[in-house]
Amino acid sequence: MSFALPPELTLCILSHLPLASLAALQLTGRAWSTFFASNEPSIYRSSVIQHLSLPESATFDELRECISHRAMAGVRDWKELRQTQQRTERAWLGQAPSSVTSYPNTGRHVHRIKVDEQRGFVVVTAERGELWQRLRVVDLESGEVLWSLPSEYVTPWAHLEYDDGYIIFNRGGHSSEKEVWRLVTDGSDAATALEAPPDEAQLRAAAALAPTALRFAPWALLKPPPSESTRAFRFAYPTLIAASETMLYFWDVPSGALVQSIPYSDVGELNYVEVSRQPPEAGGLGLVCGTQALRGYSRASGTCVLDIPSSQHFYADNAYSLSRTEHRWIDDWTRTSVLQPEPTVHRRVSEGDGDSVLWDEFIAVHISECGTHLVALLASSRLIIVPSFRRIVDGTHTLRQIALDVQLGSPRGAARYLAFDCGRIGVATATGVYVISLDWERASASYTSVDAPPALCVTRAAYFNRGEELSSISCLQLAPTGVYFNWIRLESPQTSKQTHGGETLLPGLRLESTWLHSLKEVRSIAQLPNGNNVVQAFVLGPVASSSVVVSIDLARTLPVPAAESLAPFPSLEFCTSP
Repeated sequence: MSFALPPELTLCILSHLPLASLAALQLTGRAWSTFFASNEPSIYRSSVIQHLSLPESATFDELRECISHRAMAGVRDWKELRQTQQRTERAWLGQAPSSVTSYPNTGRHVHRIKVDEQRGFVVVTAERGELWQRLRVVDLESGEVLWSLPSEYVTPWAHLEYDDGYIIFNRGGHSSEKEVWRLVTDGSDAATALEAPPDEAQLRAAAALAPTALRFAPWALLKPPPSESTRAFRFAYPTLIAASETMLYFWDVPSGALVQSIPYSDVGELNYVEVSRQPPEAGGLGLVCGTQALRGYSRASGTCVLDIPSSQHFYADNAYSLSRTEHRWIDDWTRTSVLQPEPTVHRRVSEGDGDSVLWDEFIAVHISECGTHLVALLASSRLIIVPSFRRIVDGTHTLRQIALDVQLGSPRGAARYLAFDCGRIGVATATGVYVISLDWERASASYTSVDAPPALCVTRAAYFNRGEELSSISCLQLAPTGVYFNWIRLESPQTSKQTHGGETLLPGLRLESTWLHSLKEVRSIAQLPNGNNVVQAFVLGPVASSSVVVSIDLARTLPVPAAESLAPFPSLEFCTSP
């Protein structure tokens, strides 16, 4: 048998198939078996390039410059990389083995976390209790400290931003100045930002540091206009956004220039800001959320183009919650998976439901890297997902038509943190750590009442279910192969890094029963003096006194128990019940 299509076109078609289909195709006949034997490197190279959206010219040796170190661990060729990628995708859905690694050298009082899996390190700042190094860069492979700044230099509870080699943190006291330190990659640390060079304090601090193989050098000192005080700030390369009580300020970090300011209003008390990666001329936005609303401002026009008050009973026609009746007990779990699927129940909300005012508050908002999708988190652990949100900006659709309103666990448990990266959403609440996956293309096309509701896959890190520690989570980040957050130590402080398989991290039955019972809870509502209602959310348990960075590793490298290593790969399915 000969193929009617040229090999190049055949490879292109095969690149869209999942691994299971490629394996099955080889068994259908001698011709396909021969084709695979002759073209295996090209087949899996095309598959990797398609699924990772890499340039066609990419070589295997170049991958380490653009792919997570953990995704490449032990990988020798294109086929093994595609297998690792597929296994990691399944682990995100709770269908494949994963593990947990803790990093004691991140310090005992972690406050903020940023992860660079491609370069192989995590950056943290600390609370007041950290006595030695209040900003640390820790190697993900060895767990050792690669670089640090001393506690007397970095203010306690410093907010931290990081992207593409730039560390940004705020100074202490009443200062609104933001320090920028840049990763030194060319052997020279003399270069600085032209428009806002570092000051003497930064240069003296750098000069006092001991030599290290990995180094950050002072790059800039960013200052708001005189008499202005900024609070929340967020960095998405190349732009830093910071907010005062009435203004949004935008800096170009590579140059250090303050390039734009936009007035904002009507959000209540400020909680969070976000900036898209797109420049003003390409639809770039600045977003701000607070106790009364979430608002988005066009960087091109400076006008408000998105306004979502936090006073609605329902934010979407498609509402979801976790299913108590379909919840699987521990005996039915994939024991080696840290993330466990939680079935969801879908409800179609009618137009007349919840017409009265019900105040909540937006505590965080994020935009996808492509600038297309938006997610926001309410204090009562409700996640609002808006696929292709610019349809609202353009006026072609309403928020209720296209948004997904997801209640994650008990509505009485306070939300803690929101992350949105690599096409997935991470949420920490007082009742759990959750990861939400969905088909963004399909969700963007579904909005009418006759469409099937978009399917979600919600997974929960079930072992991490103790109220004291959950209420102490101060940061959560997603990366290509992991979920990172602060938690209590899992082992002796003498170790620099220790990894535990999912099968050793099963939750206790009592705490699991408590979590399941909490799904029956309804909103706690209080009445304001003006007659309006407000949602009440609670932090469960006292705050833990210390925590380190832990990561849920989806590209697991530990040996897998034999029973599960021989199990067939199930198809990738989302778990939403009608």
